[in-house]
Amino acid sequence: MLCYQTTPLKKQSPFPNEWLSSIRNRFASIHINTINLKGGNGDVLNVNDVVSASIEVHKGKLTKEEISAQLIIIKDSSHDSIVYGDKLEIYDEYFSVFEMQLVAEKEDVLTYSINYVAQKSGKFNYGMRVLPKHPDLTNRTNINLIYWA
Repeated sequence: MLCYQTTPLKKQSPFPNEWLSSIRNRFASIHINTINLKGGNGDVLNVNDVVSASIEVHKGKLTKEEISAQLIIIKDSSHDSIVYGDKLEIYDEYFSVFEMQLVAEKEDVLTYSINYVAQKSGKFNYGMRVLPKHPDLTNRTNINLIYWA
């Protein structure tokens, strides 16, 4: 399910409202074809371990300039956290976002990739996400158009 919310733009571009309306309709046309994640020992990483991640996306009605892919790494702090009720908080120092690079384009399929070198040891959770981008958008997650893998 996709949720919609208007977000501020950095500056007035000629058609920001038209782009926001258009991207909401067109974003549903993209599909994640495959994901690959290699490295580490399951969810455990040691310093200097390399995690290689790639994601293949069918771009649908979007241009490659309107698509972004990211690797998300969250340090699992559940073993040293105090849980109040059913809520576990994630602090910024445990949450890292890395832009993946577009490495291949074949017809309507885009392949993004990244090699992440662990800076800390511990237990981690990984995810990849695909979201729209626009040069005037201040926060791409605020428009609530995200596919998780």
